[in-house]
Amino acid sequence: MAALNSISTKTSALPDGTPQEDRVPMKAKLAYGAAGAVDNWSSQLPSQLATPIFVTGMGLSPAMVSLAMFIFRLYDAIIDPIMGWVSDNTRSRFGRRKPFIVVGAILTGLTFPLLWHAGRDWSHPALLAWLLGTGLLFYTCFTVWAMPYQSMLLEITPDQNERTNVSGYRTFFQTCAGLTIGWAWYLAQLPFFAPVVSGVPDAVGGVRSLSIVVGVLIIVVGLLPAIYVKERFYKAASKQGRVSLKDNFKWTFTNRPFVLIGVFTLLFCVGSMLSSGLGFYLKLYYVAEGNQALAAKLQGVESTLSTILGLLSIPVFNYLCRRYGKKNTLIGAMALVTFGMATKWWMFTPDYPWLSIVNGVLASPAFTGIWMIIPSINGDVVDFDETRTGERREGAFASIFSWIVKASFSAGIGLAGPLVVWCGFEVAQAAAQTAEAFTQMRLVYALLPPGLFVAGLIVLGRYPLTPLRMTQIRAELEERRGRL
Repeated sequence: MAALNSISTKTSALPDGTPQEDRVPMKAKLAYGAAGAVDNWSSQLPSQLATPIFVTGMGLSPAMVSLAMFIFRLYDAIIDPIMGWVSDNTRSRFGRRKPFIVVGAILTGLTFPLLWHAGRDWSHPALLAWLLGTGLLFYTCFTVWAMPYQSMLLEITPDQNERTNVSGYRTFFQTCAGLTIGWAWYLAQLPFFAPVVSGVPDAVGGVRSLSIVVGVLIIVVGLLPAIYVKERFYKAASKQGRVSLKDNFKWTFTNRPFVLIGVFTLLFCVGSMLSSGLGFYLKLYYVAEGNQALAAKLQGVESTLSTILGLLSIPVFNYLCRRYGKKNTLIGAMALVTFGMATKWWMFTPDYPWLSIVNGVLASPAFTGIWMIIPSINGDVVDFDETRTGERREGAFASIFSWIVKASFSAGIGLAGPLVVWCGFEVAQAAAQTAEAFTQMRLVYALLPPGLFVAGLIVLGRYPLTPLRMTQIRAELEERRGRL
């Protein structure tokens, strides 16, 4: 009780309830937040561009591209937890995270352009081999950067509300990066990138040029957290014993709040990626009737409007989390997303192509809120874990959670291709698919993702870490550390 009273006293000194010593300096917030763009570019651009470049541009089967994306995530299943464990157990004068962030940022930026430099005249097996080989190399380098970076958020402050605030900065830059991702395919088709000889827009060549620019940005922005962000709990963590990889997994998966938020995230991500994967084919071949320029413009405009609404919603969700708690706010956001997805059956029509962007735009604030709240919740989960184990294992939770996200994305992408083929879609037919094929694709698109979201809402309802419980956990940890 004394600890609770002490926390309450410190909290009352500031209008927003965050103790002064728990505030993260603005330059650290900006540096950490800006690097969120690297996280988004590296994790989303390959999956967003793989289909238009390797399927539409080079003729690979959707199933082959889906297979490659699925293999990448299986690979992540191995290296993400290992990298998180290595980061947790690293002891250096620069900290646990910063050395890996420096090396990882440089290597990720250098390897990203390689993905898009396959030969146009190569056989399909050769194209698939190139995609797999360069993709595995790129994702290895990205993991070296991403796991320590994501771990930093979980230890950047012990205050549950300030975590949400810092997560809001990261969400801001991730959302801005999402705008560039949404326009990437369209930008690659601009006349600027057209070959001098033919003058015909060339998405494949355009993406190759854009990837070099993105690679440079990844290096520059990816280094910022290593320069400006402090590893708050490194002194305490450096004194704790090293945890075996086996115990790392055991302790993590016996953490009930983590398991619940992990299952919720899995269902949400699979549903989101199924919607994205199926939506690409429906927008291009059904709504835009095969017009790539129109489909790319639809994607770009939707991305722009979604970005604007998403950015405006960040302070709103920050307020809602403080007022109603993270769990209740997350439930509300998921309910909005579910409704938006379920109504897409009526909005995808070739008669009115621009209607196809309405649902995505209106649901964008909810998506922004979800991706802002989940990382903050994971910080609460780490605090709860410390009360059970006495260890700070941010790397373990960040890496295993990251794998859940990547595996979920992979499952969604991996299922999207076979589902499209199962519905009767044939690449060679382009927009001349049968009416039955389009009907099947629209049914799957309108029913399957919302069904997964409803299941996620049921799981989320069982999440136990309320604001009151987190205040109690904070008090217990403060007493253990002897700060009060």
